[in-house]
Amino acid sequence: MAFEDIPATFRDAILVTRRLRCQYLWIDSLCIIQDSLEDWARESSQMQHYYKNSVLTIATDHLTGDHESFLEPPRPQYLTSVQVPFGTNVTVTPIYIYIRNRVHLPGYENDSAPLNTRGWTLQENLLSPRTLHYAEHQVVFECQKYSVTESDLSPRGTSDADVFTTIKRFFLKPECSRQDLSVSKYPTMATYYDPIYRWYQIILEYYKRSLTFEDDRFAAISGLAREISQQSKMTYKAGIWVEDFHVGLLWNASCRGSRPSKYRAPSWSWASLDINMHWGQNINPLFELYFGPKNQSAIYREADMLEVDLDLADGDPYGRLLSGSLRLRGRWLPYRFWRGATPTYFATFWRKPMYHNIYRGLRTPDGRDQLICSFDEEEEEEEEEEIGLLGEHESENESESRGLPGSSAAKPDMETFGASICTHPQDHSASKTPSSENYEEQNPISSSKSNDTCSSTSEIKDEDEETLHSWDPAILDETSMLQIASCTSSFGERELSIFYALLLRPVVGQGDLGFRRVGIAEIPDVDGLGVNGWESKECTIV
Repeated sequence: MAFEDIPATFRDAILVTRRLRCQYLWIDSLCIIQDSLEDWARESSQMQHYYKNSVLTIATDHLTGDHESFLEPPRPQYLTSVQVPFGTNVTVTPIYIYIRNRVHLPGYENDSAPLNTRGWTLQENLLSPRTLHYAEHQVVFECQKYSVTESDLSPRGTSDADVFTTIKRFFLKPECSRQDLSVSKYPTMATYYDPIYRWYQIILEYYKRSLTFEDDRFAAISGLAREISQQSKMTYKAGIWVEDFHVGLLWNASCRGSRPSKYRAPSWSWASLDINMHWGQNINPLFELYFGPKNQSAIYREADMLEVDLDLADGDPYGRLLSGSLRLRGRWLPYRFWRGATPTYFATFWRKPMYHNIYRGLRTPDGRDQLICSFDEEEEEEEEEEIGLLGEHESENESESRGLPGSSAAKPDMETFGASICTHPQDHSASKTPSSENYEEQNPISSSKSNDTCSSTSEIKDEDEETLHSWDPAILDETSMLQIASCTSSFGERELSIFYALLLRPVVGQGDLGFRRVGIAEIPDVDGLGVNGWESKECTIV
């Protein structure tokens, strides 16, 4: 192929590579055999090595396809600095101040550049030791420590605030975070460099991005998962870390989810849902953490993981799945037996968030005994065929063209992920409670208010909303709660123990032990509500 016939983006990349005197250039869409599922599976599993061991990655932030050039656009005049003399008696050497317009750095602000809306490019950036960003108006050099711009060589991205917002800083070598002045001043900030904590931040960012093929949901971050696994020495299963399962299972979609037509992941994994953004209607944050690093010692494990079973599509534990199941043992209670007097609060994307943890809360509960439930899907409908241990999955010999890493294929409408994840709590074995053979005999509902609560329909009117909200009684009658973790929080002047549970529904054909996740619940332990009457149960979630 003649050099003139090569797509403009590739030509520019070759020129930059030559000017940098590098011998090799890796371009994914050229180095991966197109329309070969076997070669795609092999190469996608090597992304960690390709990017992590590279000298430099060229990022064309503002381009929409390989037909565009990133070297041709001229630099705008307004980026030019104005030199102003600075008078001082401290030194005889002339000192100047340079005044310029505000500089935008990729990755440090809300960045809507085309490259930053694509799922595959997240790991390409984070795994690269150095990145040369060809932004719309200037060049930005970014390494694992800081960034500098074409118009200002002063290091950027090193402030205290940047610790909270950037994932790339010291990502490949978290042990180097000891060099961070913020950590020297505030030692607790070292937690923000913890590999598992960063994994939850990665998921936060990842689900804001689009994928041409949603089947790539695991593959597009497999390099990051491998890197986190090597750093943390933890075991990866369908997006969840086994040693930290009581954190990873508590993601929350705030009713934004919908089940994909083809099987992608078990219901307990965040990758099992397509997440929809309801523009103009979102009151809940797009993503939040149940507990920041300051609270990590206050949360405890309340369930035991007995077994995880995955059927891998390509033999890669970080790649596509055919099926999966998770067996847990913990405290169990059908929703219909909940006996709190305050009506249940059903959290959705269009209602104000409510938490018992005042540290997080934007709205406090109406009562100390109020149960807070958040379903994954806004409307649960009976399906003709429930998902079993083996969901419907695509054929290995499908002829559909794959969306390759970093490819310029047209992307679908962006989906934004709204999720909650508890971060990095301390391990604590669950205390066992006596099983309840007959909950109704042991815990009779004595008040009419409790009867209203335990009836499956709870209409709740927010103080600042005119709309009433109720949940389908048939759904609630079939829903049960399995406790996963707990913490202690302040409610007024008194402390309150809070349990976090998965909301589960039975799967047709799986007997009495097969369930699928449908949401999460926040359970206040007031007068023994979180302990009394709950039975220890073993169940399998698919």
